[in-house]
Amino acid sequence: MEIQVFILLIFSGITFAAADLSKEKCPSGCVCRKRDVKCYALTDFPVKFPPLTTYIFMDEMNIQTIPPNSFLGLEFLNTIEFQRSNFGSISTCAFKSIQSLEKLIFFKSVIGHLDKFAIFNNTGLSTIEILESKITEVSPFAIATLDNIVSFSLEDTTIYDLNTMSIVNVSGKELTIVGSVFKTVHYMPFVFGRFSQVKILNNTFEMLPCGTIDNLLVAAVDNNPLITGNAIMCDCGISYIHKLQNEKQKDLLNNMYCLDGGVINSQRIVSEALSSALPCDQKNKETLTKCRTQEVKKMPTLVCPSYSHGGVYKSTENKNGNSASSLSSCVTVLILTIFVLLNGSSVRQF
Repeated sequence: MEIQVFILLIFSGITFAAADLSKEKCPSGCVCRKRDVKCYALTDFPVKFPPLTTYIFMDEMNIQTIPPNSFLGLEFLNTIEFQRSNFGSISTCAFKSIQSLEKLIFFKSVIGHLDKFAIFNNTGLSTIEILESKITEVSPFAIATLDNIVSFSLEDTTIYDLNTMSIVNVSGKELTIVGSVFKTVHYMPFVFGRFSQVKILNNTFEMLPCGTIDNLLVAAVDNNPLITGNAIMCDCGISYIHKLQNEKQKDLLNNMYCLDGGVINSQRIVSEALSSALPCDQKNKETLTKCRTQEVKKMPTLVCPSYSHGGVYKSTENKNGNSASSLSSCVTVLILTIFVLLNGSSVRQF
């Protein structure tokens, strides 16, 4: 009888412990149901998510930054979706070590600064969608080394400052850039790998420096990219294009038009008169018409902060492991204890 009471108390303790653990797992301001976490109108990024989370949805967030290692320890996380949110920055290594991540979506969101290696080397990542959003600045190597992309979509988004080599070594099936506006564009912003399908439609490039056209064409494996309806600022900044010799590049420009209402045609492209027709002073002519091949930046070494976001996962792993494993270990120990007690009781009775 005493042992039965003892066992009942033990299992009651396990039940209460599990209930308390369930309460602790869901971040404040979020709703956790099964393996989904949905957060609304937060001003601080959650320090910790349940370890078995597969889907994270965040709506109307107003957060200074998505910190490094924000999703560390989430071995089953499949999809992260942000809607109508405002982020001051997305830090280096924000999405590091989520090898299970397949989909990353930003919809109607504002990002102040996309740091280098913000989205980097996520081997399972197949879908990136940035839709109806605004990004103030994209750093060099912000999105880099992704080679299993099924769909990379940049649609109806405004980017105010796109640095050299902002998007590097990204390859896959489909690249879609549609209806977006690029304000300040630096030399060679895209250094894509190869895509099976390329659609670049109805975008506005207020600057179109050397290297932009080349690398958009390189991304097209099928030699039949759908690149049309794009507008560019026909000023001194494109005075280099009269030197283009590649027929594909010329055809691409034939499908573009000037923001001032002018038309770019093959005759204008190959004509030396182009540069004199543009409002360039002599210094700019000499610099821009050379269109010198600039040295491609070397991929820097990734250095992530040694700490985990909030310090929670690191201390938890070092001391107790994650919550699920801690509970499992606790249950195992208690079961073994019960087994020993039962055996001991039967021996004494015998």
